Amino acid sequence: MTQEKLKQFLDACFDAKRLIEKLPDLPDGMKPRQVHVLDAVNEIQKKQGFCRVSDISSYMNTTLPSITKLVQELEERKLLVKQADEKDKRVINLTLTEEGKEFVELRVTHFHGEWASRLPDLDDAVVDEFVHAITRMQETMPGIKGVKNNGKRK
Repeated sequence: MTQEKLKQFLDACFDAKRLIEKLPDLPDGMKPRQVHVLDAVNEIQKKQGFCRVSDISSYMNTTLPSITKLVQELEERKLLVKQADEKDKRVINLTLTEEGKEFVELRVTHFHGEWASRLPDLDDAVVDEFVHAITRMQETMPGIKGVKNNGKRK
């Protein structure tokens, strides 16, 4: 990759960030990360029949403490519940409430389906390449002497 192409790529990433910031407003007090957690619970339950905090942490590639806090907030909003596993009471499983399921259906499944239907010209292979490029960029982010990863000088 040339320096010019890297600059174009980073400019597109900036545009993507602005795109995410323009997503429809969430209910008062809801955070985009909470929606991501609800979606993760839904997807993980579909795949393996149960979901634990550690599963979400792996799925979202983030720390357990941050997921634990988000789960607690979602439990307070009555969008998910924690339940002891039937076989091993030490294990806590997460389940979406009916309100949580409706939220995911409307805010994730329906929204993503509607948006995807407006993009027939974007081939799956192009999206796969984009995801691969973002992943590689994350893997190869350099630590440049005198510059932190967030761009501020050390």
